[in-house]
This record gives sequence, structure tokens and C-alpha cells, in this order.
Amino acid sequence: FAFTAEQNFSVEAGKSTSVSWTLNVPDMAGLVKYKVVGSTGKLSDGEEGWLPILSRYLFVTESMPMPINGPAKKVFNFKKLLDSGKSTTLKHKALTLEVTSNPAWYAVQALPYLMEYPYECSEQTFNRYYANLLAAHIANSDPKIKRVFEVWRRMEPLGGKALISNLEKNQELKAVALQETPWVMDAENETAQKHRIGLLFEDNKLKEETTKCVNKLKQMQNSDGGFPWFPGFLSSDYITLYIMTGFGRMNHLGIKADMAPAIKTLSYLDNMLVRRYNEIRKNPDYLKINHISPFYAMYLYGRTFYTDNYPIEDETIEAYEFFTDQAEKYWQTLPRMSQAHIALALHRMKRDKIPAIIMQSLMERSSYNEEMGRFWKDSEFSLSWYRADIECQAMMIEAFTEISKDEKAVDECKVWLIKQKQTQQWKST
Repeated sequence: FAFTAEQNFSVEAGKSTSVSWTLNVPDMAGLVKYKVVGSTGKLSDGEEGWLPILSRYLFVTESMPMPINGPAKKVFNFKKLLDSGKSTTLKHKALTLEVTSNPAWYAVQALPYLMEYPYECSEQTFNRYYANLLAAHIANSDPKIKRVFEVWRRMEPLGGKALISNLEKNQELKAVALQETPWVMDAENETAQKHRIGLLFEDNKLKEETTKCVNKLKQMQNSDGGFPWFPGFLSSDYITLYIMTGFGRMNHLGIKADMAPAIKTLSYLDNMLVRRYNEIRKNPDYLKINHISPFYAMYLYGRTFYTDNYPIEDETIEAYEFFTDQAEKYWQTLPRMSQAHIALALHRMKRDKIPAIIMQSLMERSSYNEEMGRFWKDSEFSLSWYRADIECQAMMIEAFTEISKDEKAVDECKVWLIKQKQTQQWKST
């Protein structure tokens, strides 16, 4: 739609004045382009730009999985869609049926979210680096996959092309749109969605973004080897551990990353462990008390990615052994993700008695059905990082793969993980 209006105004030399208009904007307008010109008839000046329009409607997606394992005939009843006809305010946007023979594509389609996340903190900068390297690794792992992305990249994205290009040009506008209306960047149709994924997986773009992210990470890293939440702040133990673990996981997967920032974190985290251990030892009964926590469990897990090439130094050994013994003794007091961290850490240390017990316990506490796969009913809404259900399920997959080598359990866990992406969305980076 287009709207044109004129208004008379006067302004003294060297001064300014305000002029305003009232616009009636339709729902779901997304972005509105404006152009304002002030003219005397002989001279004129003006500006044009884009404004993100926040809809008064709440965007809701209702999904229903329709699993079919092997040749079969099934009937599905989408009751919520049928009931929606009774609503006097609901406006339908789209109805989509998506069929895939390889559910792993749902996971691949999550990578653009990591690549485009608007915040500039250390965590998100690392996540962008992780996503770009993982995307390159996937694209180069099989010529067939690379050809798929090439086909998608050449597609003409029907609808939304001008919208996307203007958001890409204006980072401030893009940040507002992503934060306030996250569905703005969702593709208007399947072709546009595939085209955007194809562009994100383009070789030169991946290399450029990867280089940019790792250079930015190096600039953010403090001289003590730690990472702050945001540049210029003091180092954060958790963020440093998060990034060190992420680098270790990439290396473990065979993804070639610039490991220099990760190696610098090791001395920072080892010194932190010794410092905390010395505080604990001030209590004469410290050996009788449970000191293990999700943080120390993650440290043991993350550090074992590096111990072959960067072993624990003499001044850290006592603290390292103390927390390892604590993990063996008190693992049952920790949440499920931390239990997987401990199991993997002890397994890599060749202390296999407790990992076997933990894996048996995890299996006994799990539930299974054909539609949802293998899952745990202890999931709960929590802001604690060690209760993030998606990351926790990923840790279950890693533990059953590496320790139990139970391919059936791994596949069942993957079903639940993919279902969360298929029927709603993974909740965070």
C-alpha cells in the first residue's frame, strides 16, 4: 500500500521544527518504507528509511508431528485446526505440510539462527563461530549435500527478497526486527527459506564469517586467558568454561578450528580450580562435605578434551583429583546433564566403574514411545544452564554414543531431540 500526504510548515533560518503525520498501517505490515521531503518550490531536501512495525497480533504456530516408521497407513486428526474455525479474531497465515525422509535436516535448518543472532557478547560470538564451522563441516562432508546447498542458493526467493536485503543492509533495523518480531526473518515460503539457507552455507560467506568471528573472539579475550560476558568486563569463569568446552567439542568432532583462544583458557581455568580448592580446604572437615556442583562437573568434562595434549600440571593435580573424587562420590546429587558430564569425564580418565553405573541409571530413568523416542520426564522450566532440556538431550546422545556405544538408544534420543525442532523450536542458542 502507499500513503501520500502534504503539510505546510515554516521554519526560521538556522532553526528546526517538527512535522508529523498519522498513518493507518495494516496488520502484519512487517517493514514500512518512508520518504519525507521538505521543499520551498525551488529547493528541497529529505530522507528515506525503513521502520519495523510491531503487530498487535501475537504470532502463533501450531504443529503436529505425523510419524510413520516404515510402510504404513495412518490417520491424523488436527483438532486445533478444526476448532480454530470458531474464533472471531484469529487470522490464518499459512498451512504447511512438510515431509522429510531425513529428519537431520531439521537440525541443519537451526544453524542460521545461531549465525544471525544479534547480540555481541562473548557467548554469541562463539556460537556464531561454532555454527559457521559446523556448517562448513557439514557442507564439505558429502558432495551430495554441497550440491543441495548450491541448488538452494540459485533459487529465486519468491517474496520477501526486498525485505531481507534491506534488513541485511541495516544492522540496527535487523537487530530491532529480530528482537521484537523474530518471525520477520522467517521465510515467506519454502523456496525463500531454502534460498537463505543456501546463501548462509556458501563457501566464501562461511570463510568470511568464520574469520570475522574468531578474530573478534581473540580481541574479546582478556590477558589472563579468560573471557568476559561483554568486551571490557572482568573475565567470567562460566563463560570461559563454556567457550573452552565448545572448542573442545568441535575438535572432538573433527572440525578444524583455530584452537589458540581455547588453549589460552586452560591456565585461567586451572588456576581458578586451584584457587577455589584452597578456599574449600580452609574447612578442616572439607573431605567429609559434598563440594561438587554442575560447574565443576562441566569443568572436568571440558578439560578432558585437552588432557592428552595439554595434561594437568603439577600445581593443579591435587585440586583436579579432589574434584574428580568428589564427582565419583556425589554424582547422584547433581542434575542429569551434570551426571552425563561426569560420566564422560571419568570415562576419558579410564575410571570406568562409575560411568557404567551412571549410564545404567540414566537408562532406567528414561521413558520411550514410538512417536517421541527416548526422553526423560525430569525436564522442567528453569533458567539454570544445567537444566536446558535441548542441551541436556544432546549430552545424553553424546554419553550413549561414547560410553555405552548403544546405537539404538542414541537413535531413540535423536527422535525426541528432532521432535522438539519439528513441532515447535529449540528454545535458545
